[in-house]
Amino acid sequence: DTIRDESHMDQLSFAPWSRPAGTGLEADAAAGIPASTAVRQHSLILPYAEQQAQCTYCHASPTGRISYGMTSNRLSADVYDQMLERGWMRSGTFSYRPANHHPECCCPNLGIKLNVARFEAA
Repeated sequence: DTIRDESHMDQLSFAPWSRPAGTGLEADAAAGIPASTAVRQHSLILPYAEQQAQCTYCHASPTGRISYGMTSNRLSADVYDQMLERGWMRSGTFSYRPANHHPECCCPNLGIKLNVARFEAA
């Protein structure tokens, strides 16, 4: 079973989402906003507890790789950008943030940001 621990979610600093009365997909449709656009503006996430695993770099510690994780079936571009700025990485619907500050972490995991528009293959 997955243990839910939301204590690390404060690093994201997202405001709680609530929809005011008189809004929703029906109101968006009445305003001429397509449902597909309206749905993409919201994110749904399920956070997991801190995870420990064997370091995949030096293999020195059975618990040297530590990260926070969450799954997200929907993730808006704004939220994803905020996550990238805070060190989160993503693989499919799974997002994770290495806990490089943790005293048991032997090899820090660093994300690499690439400007796709300026990238040239070598």
